[in-house]
Amino acid sequence: MHRIRQSKMAIHATFFLFWMIFTTVHSYSTSLLFPRRSNKSAYSYIKPTRRLDQPAIRLANNEPTLSSTEGSDNSDGPTSLATSFDSILLNRYACTRFQRYDGIVETVEEPSTSDPDVVQDALECLDLSRRAPSGFNAQPYKLILVKTPQQKKALARYCIGHNAHRVRDSDCTAVFLADRETARTIGAYKSFVVSNSPQWKNRKWGMLKVQALITLFSSGYP
Repeated sequence: MHRIRQSKMAIHATFFLFWMIFTTVHSYSTSLLFPRRSNKSAYSYIKPTRRLDQPAIRLANNEPTLSSTEGSDNSDGPTSLATSFDSILLNRYACTRFQRYDGIVETVEEPSTSDPDVVQDALECLDLSRRAPSGFNAQPYKLILVKTPQQKKALARYCIGHNAHRVRDSDCTAVFLADRETARTIGAYKSFVVSNSPQWKNRKWGMLKVQALITLFSSGYP
């Protein structure tokens, strides 16, 4: 078993080394044949609105999720918004117990129902968090929002200590998952990039390199 593991690591290391050599030679030859006229990164075109078109958040029961936040009012200006954001971060605190939506005060083993307004607020917060940058804008993660009593009960079984009570008492719990199989949706990623930046349609080698790097790094190797 140890030899098999060493062989797999050697294969991955060899592949990674070969790929780095290939990308270096390709980039150098491309720069000689097709010199750029600006300093703008070739990958900057990948950045537009993938977070709205390719949502990574879903409810545990596959209900429709929030695709964008509407109705925001920025009339107070960027300074007050930044101050409000700083205030929220500086005044946060760890909540060890939650007020149950069903009104039960004592500790019980049965999960509580969820306040739909709180669940909606949680979706909006997660929607904002999806604007965080990621390499090539690939966003190699998934978020699952657990909110029904049945889902809470199932999730609480795998929690340690009082965390089980917190899952059962709270209105919803967000589960963050690393997506180590981004190659399954790489076709949708390519379609998104081409639809938002048509110039990538003729950059076959560049797109192939981006897809390979996304698949390699999101898999956990090297």
